[in-house]
Amino acid sequence: MNLKEKIFNWKQTRIEHRVTAFPTYSKIESVVLLYESEWQERNPAIRTLVRRLQEDDKHVVAWGYCAKHDVLSPNLPDSRIFGLKDFNIFGAPKQSVIDDLQRRQFDVLIDLSTRPILALRYLALYTSAAFKIGSRAEDNLYDMLLEVPQGSTEEYSFGQIMHYLKLIQSAD
Repeated sequence: MNLKEKIFNWKQTRIEHRVTAFPTYSKIESVVLLYESEWQERNPAIRTLVRRLQEDDKHVVAWGYCAKHDVLSPNLPDSRIFGLKDFNIFGAPKQSVIDDLQRRQFDVLIDLSTRPILALRYLALYTSAAFKIGSRAEDNLYDMLLEVPQGSTEEYSFGQIMHYLKLIQSAD
């Protein structure tokens, strides 16, 4: 484990425990999608997934990460692509990014990344969401974990997540 991973694990233990709420899909109002942006930052698959959620009357925010210094403005409304300049030398987000992440409260966070990316792990850690979904158990960040086959696409992961999310029926 390298120094950046150790710092992440230490910060993860310092975050307050949050109250988890298992949502019924029809009652979900706001969703944040985390994803690894393509180098050109066009992300057509993410656009499609955002549209699908919006068709179900969900307010969707999409936060991507691209491992380059200067990122362009995203092509999606109410979204942002973070780049290297948004994180410090240890891989942690700068305070202004943390403030942006914690400013809003979401019903559900869906991490669509298909591999462990430190920046996206930090975004998942600091985002205020009542229910977090992802595919990597090593972080202990998520309330629901889905095991997806190696090399799966974001669309496949999203389809699996939506299938199981729609099966949840909470008592509240």
